[in-house]
Amino acid sequence: MRKRKWPELTTTDGARYRERSYWDERYSAGGEAVEEGEQREWFGAYTALKEALPEDLDRSGAILELGCGSSRLSSDLLADGFACVTAADFSPACLAAASAAAAAAARRPPAAPRPLWLALDARRLPLRAALFDAVVEKGMLDALLAGERDPWRVSKAARRQVGLVLDEVSRVLRPGGHFVSVTFAHPHVRSPLYARRRYGWRVRHRTYGEAFHYHVYVMTRGDGEPPRDDDDDDDDDDEDEDDDDDAAPPVMLEYDEREDFLNAIDLSTFL
Repeated sequence: MRKRKWPELTTTDGARYRERSYWDERYSAGGEAVEEGEQREWFGAYTALKEALPEDLDRSGAILELGCGSSRLSSDLLADGFACVTAADFSPACLAAASAAAAAAARRPPAAPRPLWLALDARRLPLRAALFDAVVEKGMLDALLAGERDPWRVSKAARRQVGLVLDEVSRVLRPGGHFVSVTFAHPHVRSPLYARRRYGWRVRHRTYGEAFHYHVYVMTRGDGEPPRDDDDDDDDDDEDEDDDDDAAPPVMLEYDEREDFLNAIDLSTFL
């Protein structure tokens, strides 16, 4: 049987990663991913990633994975003892392929717990506030930023798309909950997007991997209210900041003990 090829991407059409139609085509019935029952890991195996996860991640709490794609992460979290995991993606075809592959995996007996699969857009989550103890994404925000010409100067439109996701993440996280973002992006280009005063969260950075290092950012939500629509400080094109922002304490990026020399970098100059 002749296999159907995945849609090809070149350096000029990388922005297709942002589109649901690309992922629907890639994982639609008859596609190569479905035929092979594939679950693709863009950032290595869970055994490597787990060492970079927050030590106090609540195994009895509720975890939401955004942009799950065909990753095994949600299944691996359940297999590792986490009690309640929801896997969400905006592509129904992708979710269908992922859930079928997970069910067919030989290492998972029928009695094993399985993720709850939901077709959701991370920018508009139809979920109540403070529902999850942790939110995890691997490469979803990278996909939203695909096609940007300059990683140092992300376009206003792309920043706003990322801001919509972060607003929703902050809203559905419980106070003290963690947002874990796994990415290819180094701190000097990604941290300014994450370390915003409006969220009131601390940002910690870790890496994992051997030949190639992946970056893990852990944002911990404070006890304050989640951001409101009128709290927008996402317009980086404005040269002057609001007086309230000037009075706010500086946002700090925290590194783990292996990177002590980078501790306590004041990111307020980037905002």
